[in-house]
Amino acid sequence: MKYLVVARHGHASCDELTEKGKGQVTELANELKRILKGGSTRILSSPDTRAVQSAKILADTLDVRPEIQATLSSCYAGHPDTPNQVIALIDGPMEVDALILVTHLENTGELPKRFAQEKLGVELHPEEIRHGKAWIIDCEAKTISLA
Repeated sequence: MKYLVVARHGHASCDELTEKGKGQVTELANELKRILKGGSTRILSSPDTRAVQSAKILADTLDVRPEIQATLSSCYAGHPDTPNQVIALIDGPMEVDALILVTHLENTGELPKRFAQEKLGVELHPEEIRHGKAWIIDCEAKTISLA
């Protein structure tokens, strides 16, 4: 796996993406398409509606099928053990160039930080991000950037 992308769902109201949220995720999808350059991609999404809708926009743009992953749910977001559970989930061999996790605010800071420490041996200091944004961890270069 060359890239781990931790994306926050788009702006939502009552768990449904708003037009603003759809626009945010569409912009993110286009940026990821440019960065990933057609490499093989897998998308894992929280089962919450706003995340599933965001994952579908990303999947349609990147021509992949999103998969639901309960561990990424807002029910678990912010729980101290969630980053460990997600890292264990993605710890196996990934036969893809990029793995995109569509999740919630609480996971967008601690999860990339823990992954970088435990799997890449580097200290990265991502902060929580706005709706429709993503941290892109380049696992080969051991860097992180915001999309």
